[in-house]
Amino acid sequence: MARRKHLSALPLLIAVGLAWAPASALAAGKPQTISFTSTAPSSAKVEGPTYTVSATATSGMAVEFSSAKPEHCEVSGATVKFIGAGPCEINANQKGGGEWEKAKQVTQTFEVAKGTQTVKFTSTPPAQPTVGGEYKATAQGGFGEAAVEVTVDAASSAVCERTASASGSATIRFIAAGTCTLDGKQAGSPNYEPAPQVQQAFIVKKTQSISVQLPKSTFAGTSYAAEAEATSHLPVTISSATESICTVSSETTITLVKQGTCNLNFNQAGNGEYEPAPQFTQTFAVSKGTLAQTITFTSLPPEPTLVGFNYKVEATGGGSGKPVTFSIDASSASLCTISGATVTFLAGGTCTIDANQEGTESYQPGFAQQQVLVTKNAQAVQFTSASPAPALVGGTYAVSATASPSGLPVRFSSATPSACTVSGATVTLVGGGTCTINAEQPGNGQWAPATPAQQSFAVMLVVTIGPKETGSTSNNKTVVTPDSNFKVVAASLSLANYSITFVEAVSDPGTFNWVLTFENGKFGVYGASTKAKKCKSGSLKLGGGCRPAHVLFGRGHEVVTAAGSVTFTVRPTKAGVAALRKAFKLAKGLPVTAHVTYQSIHGGSPVARVQSLIVKGKR
Repeated sequence: MARRKHLSALPLLIAVGLAWAPASALAAGKPQTISFTSTAPSSAKVEGPTYTVSATATSGMAVEFSSAKPEHCEVSGATVKFIGAGPCEINANQKGGGEWEKAKQVTQTFEVAKGTQTVKFTSTPPAQPTVGGEYKATAQGGFGEAAVEVTVDAASSAVCERTASASGSATIRFIAAGTCTLDGKQAGSPNYEPAPQVQQAFIVKKTQSISVQLPKSTFAGTSYAAEAEATSHLPVTISSATESICTVSSETTITLVKQGTCNLNFNQAGNGEYEPAPQFTQTFAVSKGTLAQTITFTSLPPEPTLVGFNYKVEATGGGSGKPVTFSIDASSASLCTISGATVTFLAGGTCTIDANQEGTESYQPGFAQQQVLVTKNAQAVQFTSASPAPALVGGTYAVSATASPSGLPVRFSSATPSACTVSGATVTLVGGGTCTINAEQPGNGQWAPATPAQQSFAVMLVVTIGPKETGSTSNNKTVVTPDSNFKVVAASLSLANYSITFVEAVSDPGTFNWVLTFENGKFGVYGASTKAKKCKSGSLKLGGGCRPAHVLFGRGHEVVTAAGSVTFTVRPTKAGVAALRKAFKLAKGLPVTAHVTYQSIHGGSPVARVQSLIVKGKR
């Protein structure tokens, strides 16, 4: 402003100098006048648009302009600039020259209004202002002398506060969530109007964080519910960055697909009160699954399972979806073979079938076994040769037998070596008594051993006496006399299988035969009938029909190889067992009639005995 005053005073000094000039120095000339040709502005204001002034002199010479109020306006050539509020006076002069005298100064006066000014914020608020943070706000004003002030708007006093200030700046601290509004102001001055208040507003939010619990499982093939919480208590979203290893479904269900590293991202997007939470990433290793697979056999082998049979094995597996495959266990390689799922049984024994199912990322391999008891085929031995008659000591006999249906060779042995011996198929009769020949077939991988068969016959000992001695009246030949007598020594009952054991005493080797019966009706197969009907001899009216009067309790024979005590056992029939059980249940005894005969090997007549028994027992 001082510079402007100094320059605008120069025309005044010049004018004073001219006023003191000698009158003789002023030459007379034509008078001239000056007229403003521009209209004074009506809206002039400080720092407002400039004004181009114009005027003409009647001399036609150029007019010069100057400011009489340099504190309000200044002139440069024909441009008027407004620098202070108040009256602006612009002087127009033409100093003359030649035939023209100096023109009389004319003045154009108008009012310069106060200038307007604006305030603007020169700082940018934080991208995510949060409670507890700070922000240095700055603002720039107009050309007025008053300082620019930054303050917190009264409506935001609960959200933010000013902690420090300077001209054009302020430090703002965020104390709560909400809208923080800052006011920018600049007061007026002699030359400037007050600046209109400006505002800067932004949202202040709270911060939040996410905490995540450890995974409930780390094995492939399992699932668990993830647990995560934001400090805002707003819902947390979960996503997988490794979907080939682990996936997310139903918002919180984590499914572990296969072995590898699982990366889960936990996010909370925030709301009007909270900023988004920093993403939380949980990383853990997924191990190969330990889920068990159970294999269940759904097929059963034939009953009984015989050598030579085929069997199609079937089974269902576990959750891996892999097929179940079958093989023969190494321990059974000689007993059975398999092709696909068809098993062929080669020999008797226990065939072990292995079932396998491959594992996956989630499931362990599955394994199961099925054991099949393979029964050898049955065979029976039957003598095809008849015993010799007569059978005399010193003779031989070619024995023969067949094993059916195997056709395997039969081997023979003697059960009574004192009476006979066997070599191959030749029987040699070596002593008097009963000769018993055993016929056996031991079987092989396909055929079970046959039940041994026996053939027994009496071997007669013939004693020849030499020439008669002096005084002897004996014949020269004597034959052994048969003796079939026997007597009962003892009898007992086995409660394990209801068999009756007899102990007898005999004088000669020979053969016992027995038939045991009990009366039908009370303990028999049929209950007694109330209707009378005549039945033929040996039958009774039972169960609505004529039934046998007696039921077979047991039948059999026993070969005795030497004189003395002998034991034989009577095994009851099914009907006999049923009758005994019924009698025992009623706490009764079962009457049994035994018909026993004995035949000496030396011939003669057999001896018979009928014995009545009461069979009692308690189980």
